[in-house]
Amino acid sequence: MNFFEKNSKKLYVLFFVVLLGIFLGAAEYCLVEFMGLGNPVIYDSNPLYGYRPLANQHIHRFKGAELRFNNYGLRADKNWDGNPQKKILFLGDSVTYGGSYVANKELFSELSTKELDGYVSGNAAVNAWGVENIYGLIVEAEFLPAELYVTVLIEGDFYRGLTRLHGTPFWCKRP
Repeated sequence: MNFFEKNSKKLYVLFFVVLLGIFLGAAEYCLVEFMGLGNPVIYDSNPLYGYRPLANQHIHRFKGAELRFNNYGLRADKNWDGNPQKKILFLGDSVTYGGSYVANKELFSELSTKELDGYVSGNAAVNAWGVENIYGLIVEAEFLPAELYVTVLIEGDFYRGLTRLHGTPFWCKRP
C-alpha cells in the first residue's frame, strides 16, 4: 500500500481545506475590490444632530460609485470656503443622500444645480435622518455654510425623532 492509498482521507480533507481557502480569498478580494465592502463611510456622532459623515473622505463603493465628502462633510467634489454666497445645501434622508451606490455626480442635488451659473451644491443629507436631525444640525449646531437650503423629506421623516448612530449599520471608525 502506497502513501496516497494510506492517507486518502487526510489528503481529501487537505485538498478541501486548500480549495476552501482559495475560494474565501477570492470572495474577499471580489467583495472589497468590486463591491466596495470593507471601505465604509465613517460617521461623526453628535448629541445635537445624531450623526453625519466625517469630512475629507474619498471612498469607492458599490458598482464603482465614487463618494467624496468635502471639508464640511458634505457630498461635494470640491471643498467649500467660509463664504455662504452662491452655495446651495441639500438636506434630507437617504432619498437625498443617494446611498453608497450612487456617485456624487449622479445625485439629484448635483444635477439640479448644474445649470445655475456660479452656484455650487453640497449634499448634507444622511441615511435614516429625520426632521429632528436636520433641525439639530442647522439650528442647534448652527451649521450655516450656504446661501440657499433645500430640504427634501418623506412622510416617515416626521415620525423618526432624532436618529442616533448607535443602532444603525454605520461606522464611527474604520473596521
